[in-house]
Amino acid sequence: MKNIKVEPNWEKTKEQIWADHFEEILSVEPLIVKKTFLFRYKSRLQIATAVAAVFAAILLIPSLYVKSFETVTGERVTVTLPDGSSAILNSQSSISYKPLLWFRQRAVKMSGAL
Repeated sequence: MKNIKVEPNWEKTKEQIWADHFEEILSVEPLIVKKTFLFRYKSRLQIATAVAAVFAAILLIPSLYVKSFETVTGERVTVTLPDGSSAILNSQSSISYKPLLWFRQRAVKMSGAL
């Protein structure tokens, strides 16, 4: 095989091409995001909202959780309350209390024949 040497016929030199491309890159203005008042405090507001939601859930769950017992006709059940006392339910009776708030308020709701 013969050694073939090809000479490119470029219109611009290597330095001119590099200069043109770097000039395009450097001429592009950087994107500047101006932080508005709402944008700056958006993350703080989200964090405060999440903390408030968790705090509200912690306060609401104990007051919403109710433990209840019911008896049917001809049934008699002894229920032991969190403080160790007991209640005897006759037939068609019910008793309910909030066990998570028992240390603060010992409220028991009863209905039927006790």
